[in-house]
Amino acid sequence: MKKKFSFLFVIIGFLGINLLFNYQYYWRQLISDDSTIGAVHGEVQATEWGMEQVYQKIISFQNPFSPIKNYLYPFGLDIAASDPGAGFFFIFFRPFLSPHQSLAMTVVINLFLANLGMFFLLKKLGFSTLISFLIGLSYGYTTALMPRIGGHPTYTSIYLFPWFFLCVYSLFLGNKSKIKVLSSLGIPFFFVLTLWQNFYFFVILLLSCLSLLMYLFFRRRDLLFKNIRSNWIYLFIIFLMLLLFLYPWFTALYEVFLFEEAPKTTGWLGANTIFASDLFGFFVPSGYNYYYGQLISPIIDRIPFAQGIFENFTYLCSRVFEFENF
Repeated sequence: MKKKFSFLFVIIGFLGINLLFNYQYYWRQLISDDSTIGAVHGEVQATEWGMEQVYQKIISFQNPFSPIKNYLYPFGLDIAASDPGAGFFFIFFRPFLSPHQSLAMTVVINLFLANLGMFFLLKKLGFSTLISFLIGLSYGYTTALMPRIGGHPTYTSIYLFPWFFLCVYSLFLGNKSKIKVLSSLGIPFFFVLTLWQNFYFFVILLLSCLSLLMYLFFRRRDLLFKNIRSNWIYLFIIFLMLLLFLYPWFTALYEVFLFEEAPKTTGWLGANTIFASDLFGFFVPSGYNYYYGQLISPIIDRIPFAQGIFENFTYLCSRVFEFENF
């Protein structure tokens, strides 16, 4: 009974804070839809349009990753490499809401899932309920993310990380067969969903998996091989599910490359150093800081190495921007 009460408190806490902090820009859209008065602009409008195209393909039983044929005839507009998975949430909201309202609900659900996923992961790792709640809350509303979601709502896909590693932990360190089966389905699901929803996050997930494997190989090799031998059937299920989930995406990508060559990139594997951050960003006081940003901005604007565009920002205490519109 005590555990059920604690979990209920956690759910109410996450939902209450979600409603409190996201009412003005997201939950309010259920009452007053900004798209009806033309108050949606920039990348948010483009994101809504793309998610709507994916949704229309799904309800028409088409490959959601295939090019959009209504534009750039006869080849169409490629969307396989442009976060099409973000449109999958429209299945739950679009039958009842406008595209703008559906995107707003997608954002708040993603934040809630980020809170909940980190909470479950930390509880699995042995942390107390209170610590898990607080860190789960701070993870969903990380200060490096909040200033950016107004223009990049798909960045709220950070919920995928804790759920993926929760499944990994449950598979290799769990004891119940039912949990292992669910985890062997969850691992490929969240892995591929990361690829579909945000390619940046997919690269981060790959690097984190590689880092974990390298650590286990060099420091806990016996444990690594033991778990592989004892869970080989579940690893085989993961392999099969990966093939199943990736098939429609690879099919669409193959069709694209039949007519287009891979883009030529500059820099290190296409990395744009103009938008890259550096270690200074963690130590130099930032003008985006909620508490003293207005005081420090006139100073750092005069220091050449501290100047930079918004994308260079990495300081840990940012402020949440107050957008005029959604």
